[in-house]
Amino acid sequence: MKKSHQLLVGFAAETNNLMDYAMKKLKLKNLDYIIANDITIKNSGFSSDYNTVSVLSADGRINHLNKQEKSNLATKIFDILLKK
Repeated sequence: MKKSHQLLVGFAAETNNLMDYAMKKLKLKNLDYIIANDITIKNSGFSSDYNTVSVLSADGRINHLNKQEKSNLATKIFDILLKK
């Protein structure tokens, strides 16, 4: 149960239908945001220092973040969440 003072963020690492699955998970789990991790991109995702993600919000906004170092992505994701 989400409380009014909470900001819930989930993660989805998918190989197929990334955005569809992420959106379903966002709604099903009553999340404020979900980070959709595209693990099909070469040299990105697990066992790599790089990642490619999209940040989906419950109000329908989507921020696509191109492949970059995970430390940079973490900062950008945090900035997106702080804007809420």
